[in-house]
Amino acid sequence: MIERRLTIAFAATLGLLTAVLPAAADPALGTATGRWAGKGWVKKPGDAAKQIVRCRIASDFEAPRLSIDGKCAASGTNFPVKGYIDETSGRFTGRWYSPTSSAVAPVTGRARGKTVAISFTFPGKEGHKPVSGNLSWEKGSDELVLTSTDGTNELSRIVFER
Repeated sequence: MIERRLTIAFAATLGLLTAVLPAAADPALGTATGRWAGKGWVKKPGDAAKQIVRCRIASDFEAPRLSIDGKCAASGTNFPVKGYIDETSGRFTGRWYSPTSSAVAPVTGRARGKTVAISFTFPGKEGHKPVSGNLSWEKGSDELVLTSTDGTNELSRIVFER
């Protein structure tokens, strides 16, 4: 009889704690999972010509990591889109892989309100400025925007939708 009362008391206490304690925050990146299609433009540093680009990426979230893998096509060439982003307490870190070389750029970012802002910078190749990229996304939205710049000129703008 005492064991039953202790079990009921324990279950009631556990139920009360579950109801009172806040649930862990949903990871911002978790809602970015899925297949995305993008279109926009890209250009090489120092080149004024913009090339139309179309992309397809798939993202998969396994806490705390969002993995991104896909391809883009522009003017008869294909290039990979690949990276990963880890989320810890609203801060983001990870790696973004260069589509044109073996370079890997560190990723950093934050979530502020509903906005997720992530950036990365690749060191400049011989005679070129570093290339920085930004990814912005509203949590729960079906659109994300990827832009890149060499600090002076925009080098890409691709809008992805689900």
